[in-house]
Amino acid sequence: MVMGLGMNKVMFDYIVRNNLYNREGQRSDANGKPLRVNQEKFVDFPAGSIEFKTAWRVFPASPSPADLELMKRYFISKSVVRIGAKNSEDGKEQKIMVNLGLVGMHIIQKTPGNPQWVWSTFEQVDNLEPPERDRGKIKPTFQDPSQPPQDPILTPVPKGATPNTTDPTKPYMEPYIWALTAPYAVPNARIPTQVHRVTPIQETAGVNEKWQEALKAVNADSRWQYYQQISTQWPTKPYARKPGEKPPAGGVSVATYEGAPTPRILANVPMEVYNQKTSSCLVCHSKAFTTNGDYADFSYVLQLAKPKKP
Repeated sequence: MVMGLGMNKVMFDYIVRNNLYNREGQRSDANGKPLRVNQEKFVDFPAGSIEFKTAWRVFPASPSPADLELMKRYFISKSVVRIGAKNSEDGKEQKIMVNLGLVGMHIIQKTPGNPQWVWSTFEQVDNLEPPERDRGKIKPTFQDPSQPPQDPILTPVPKGATPNTTDPTKPYMEPYIWALTAPYAVPNARIPTQVHRVTPIQETAGVNEKWQEALKAVNADSRWQYYQQISTQWPTKPYARKPGEKPPAGGVSVATYEGAPTPRILANVPMEVYNQKTSSCLVCHSKAFTTNGDYADFSYVLQLAKPKKP
């Protein structure tokens, strides 16, 4: 599976305008003053900012007739996947041409009344169990109906690693290896397919059916009819950080900063498969900080900032 990250122009412009795209810029404001000294300057994305994270399954660049038929149910992006040397089967950096099929997506949006943002998550309908009309014809992406579900859900084992029998959900330090042709994960051991949803889809089920039918009515071949909303999370106690307030242990409490989100647990199966019982978009992102150790306003994007090039 391949992950992606992006943002809209409102959020992008804020990062550029405030010089937050490199580590040096995060340590000072536009005038070169340290952020910790100039307490009026802190990360506060404007309302209208949107960030999204995506998860994709990999189809070959030259798909078989069966793959082509299946790809009609996915939003497809023709892409080049860059494989680092340590993750490549031949030990060399590689660029692999593939077709990516969207299987999961988080969309977060900051609004005037929700300073902790609004968090919505979506999945492709075939991830675990195709719609009733397609059962028996479409194979689930992350589950084999002929086998019993696994609990706990077992993490994959990198090539050459020893399975952890004490805690089978514990992540490994060894890199996962990509084969250069499909199936791309084959060099690794124990690739799990028995994923299941810990928290059933409830409040959005009826809404999903209505939108899927509406999309199909507009275009019988619409690929978006094969997607569903899992849920939306938002703060029940909105709280906007004040200028000068520092991270927990030095300022506002964690509970206040999180804003008592509802629902408390929210997970996207492809992206949070191994921590569904504890996953919470808003709570997880409340721990996002800049490279300077300051609040990052619920976005991990700023932690990706690199030092300025000489």
